[in-house]
Amino acid sequence: MKQLDLVRTIFLAGSLLLQLNPLCFHSRGAAGDVDLSFDPGSGITGPASWDISALRVLPNGQVLIGGSFTYFDGTNPNGRARLNADGSLDGTFVPSSFYPTNIGVIGSDIGDRVVTAAAGQSDGKVLIAGYTIHWDCDPESCNRWAIYFLNRVTADGNLDANFFYPSAENYSSDWDNHAIKSIMVQSDGKVLIGHSFTLNGTNYGEVQRLNSNGSLDGTGVTPSYYSTVECVVVQPDGKTLIGGYFTNVNGASRNGIARLNADGSLDDNFNPGTGAPGGALTSIALQPDGKVLIGGSFTNFNGTSRHNLARLNANGSLDSNFIPGSGPDAAVTSIALQPDGKVLIGGGFTTVNGVARRFVARLFGDPAPSLNIARSNGLMILSWPETSLNFQLQESTDTTLPNSWSLVAQPALTNAGQISVAVPTSAGGKFFRLKSP
Repeated sequence: MKQLDLVRTIFLAGSLLLQLNPLCFHSRGAAGDVDLSFDPGSGITGPASWDISALRVLPNGQVLIGGSFTYFDGTNPNGRARLNADGSLDGTFVPSSFYPTNIGVIGSDIGDRVVTAAAGQSDGKVLIAGYTIHWDCDPESCNRWAIYFLNRVTADGNLDANFFYPSAENYSSDWDNHAIKSIMVQSDGKVLIGHSFTLNGTNYGEVQRLNSNGSLDGTGVTPSYYSTVECVVVQPDGKTLIGGYFTNVNGASRNGIARLNADGSLDDNFNPGTGAPGGALTSIALQPDGKVLIGGSFTNFNGTSRHNLARLNANGSLDSNFIPGSGPDAAVTSIALQPDGKVLIGGGFTTVNGVARRFVARLFGDPAPSLNIARSNGLMILSWPETSLNFQLQESTDTTLPNSWSLVAQPALTNAGQISVAVPTSAGGKFFRLKSP
């Protein structure tokens, strides 16, 4: 079913009118449908095992991607790139080599370079984590090992020398499971990272907090006993969502996803049922309304068919209003939410619900809420559903002027599931709109 992105209304000299201007409207898909206006061209080209494992929406609307790829839409960005809002490659972003310069390896050849996580800062700088595979050969044999890194680059892609996180080496063949898998930039500039390590042959997950310069903060270090933690998201209330390859937490059955209280105990109020049995979660994104987008490698969630992508309610149950159809045809390893509610996904897929999309796609989120108007004692009462609490009510007297929209000055009240604002009627006309956060 097609729905309208935006509802605008106008009242003129106290008379209520509804204006439907086709120049201001366009149809859109339902939640979970593929957004065809985001077109990455040929996307990643290379072996089917390559993917996009890091995906972040930057403050200016562009999209940062990283992974185990060499070419994107015919250009060689070598594992990391920045896309424009329409999915095309941003040719102005030319990152410097992300070889970890804080460790020097003499006499080795650099092989694969893999980005495993990324995050954009409000100042335009970008944190990039991953690893490089190194070869050291003599006439008789060759040795391979990985060097893990976390670097920060400026908006134009140059290495930021003011950020230093010590690199680490690994001589096993299980390189990817020990890399930094998630990065979150806190509002105070500090950085949360999630990664795995092996102790006595057992995989563990760990969350660390870094200062804004990359040094260890010394607080909030949380070793965990889960088999593998692939993604970590901290909620505004201090609770933590974790996803990975585990099947239980603190003795309770949890397949792939769980929520922890601030003290690290299991939050029983978040109950995903049977979760993703036999599968794994490798990406989590938290919506402003508390709903949770999850991606990974699974075929059902709590008994309902969902292929590699789903959305949960705030209590962990499956959200039946988000329907991605047949979904991505391979694992989803990264999810990012745009301010307008649209959903970006990256992974190893080549189609999404039957639409050709090589490794990166954008889906529609929830439709914009309806804006209702009633008249009462010389006031215009504008209201919209309480579920859209984060939307802003704006007004304009002339939409043809640049920067003509401003916040409505009157306060908003919440009652009976509706948010309402009472605006005095006036001569002339005004336009109103709800703007997504």
